[in-house]
Amino acid sequence: MAQHNPLDVVICGDNKQYYSYNEELYHKTFPYEWAEMDIQTGKGPQNCKYCQKYGFWNGVFVAYCQQCANWYAEQGLTRGNGLCGYICAGISLTDIDDPMAECNTYLKETTLDDIGDKDFVDSLAVYKAKIKYDGESDPFYYRFSKIISGSDTLRSIAEKTQILDEVFELEEESHKSENIRKQWLELKAVLEYNIEYIICDLEFVTSHLNLLQKEIKEKMDSIPEIKEEEKEEKEITCEYYIDRTPSQI
Repeated sequence: MAQHNPLDVVICGDNKQYYSYNEELYHKTFPYEWAEMDIQTGKGPQNCKYCQKYGFWNGVFVAYCQQCANWYAEQGLTRGNGLCGYICAGISLTDIDDPMAECNTYLKETTLDDIGDKDFVDSLAVYKAKIKYDGESDPFYYRFSKIISGSDTLRSIAEKTQILDEVFELEEESHKSENIRKQWLELKAVLEYNIEYIICDLEFVTSHLNLLQKEIKEKMDSIPEIKEEEKEEKEITCEYYIDRTPSQI
């Protein structure tokens, strides 16, 4: 019986949805030549911890991490844009407009359920369970995990991410508006209190001024009037002294 050569490409799966090469499993549309070159370059799933962590889905390798994709790009070789996280959430929003991105090339129209074999591992279920556990600390991805399914393509996932991003921005603006409204109500309450306080002070001052005015009037009224005869006598007396020199006085 002939021995199996690990460098032979072997198509696997009930629906031929992945292949084996160099003792690693790859999604059926992942280019063979890329897997071959990884042996020479030391990149890819057998050599890179980030590819091992983020590049697999349902038990098979499907895409490079950003670090390896960028390294290949520096050599003038296209390997997609790379993943910045798990494939269900690691597609950049800019990827949907990039003709060389994974979602527009070898993974175009590929759904999450098309990749690998759930008998190996159900990656979406594992991902959602992890997000549910971390939900309080990561509300964006907690809500994101509620709207993705195995029937989503990478492009539809990126579009959902973009929409959810916009929703979060609107909610943030709404919260800011609500905070501004609350601050205005607090300021309004302070102003109303201060105005009421000022009005009370004015009423107090006005009341005291009225009392003072009343007292002055009463005192003025209490001063005896000078009779007309006395006024004339005083005027004559004043004239008598005014018309005389000191020696005559």
